[in-house]
Amino acid sequence: MEKNTVHHLIVQRKVVHSRQILLVMRLTIIMLLFALTQVQAKGYAQEVTLHASSISLKQTFLNIEQQTGYSFFYKNADIQGKELSSLNLTKQPLKAALTQILSQQGLAFVIKKKTIFVRREFKRPSQNEVVTPEVPQQTTLKGHVTDRAGVALNGVAILVKGTGKGAITDGAGNFPYSCKTPKRQF
Repeated sequence: MEKNTVHHLIVQRKVVHSRQILLVMRLTIIMLLFALTQVQAKGYAQEVTLHASSISLKQTFLNIEQQTGYSFFYKNADIQGKELSSLNLTKQPLKAALTQILSQQGLAFVIKKKTIFVRREFKRPSQNEVVTPEVPQQTTLKGHVTDRAGVALNGVAILVKGTGKGAITDGAGNFPYSCKTPKRQF
């Protein structure tokens, strides 16, 4: 009987010991999972630090590319000549930094995977605002053609450069020409 009791105590200790080992293993797994998710979340939360004065938008994009590994995609015409007078960003999230930088320039952005697309910001009219498209107004240009002696010339063809359109002077050397864009050369 004594042998049976000793055996029972040994088995009971093994069961308790096994449960403790399983508990420790579970806690270890939970802590590892927690640590890995923190590392994963930290990897996607990009931060930008940039301090500069009188820096071009293009140079700003290059600095952000170096810090984050993201690439920029934009039209040169949209950023050409755009400069930031001063820029002070310290460990700022990427989206917040881009919003601060680009909103000053009338630009907007979209992030897709590891690419930042930059474009001009389009102002949308409010529901109460009526939008009328700009229609070029008709302009009439008038002129007077004379020779070197100041005598009016009749029947002279006045042509708009590069269009083949124009007008002919009357007997007094005068001509009218109607157009929508008066920025042409004669």
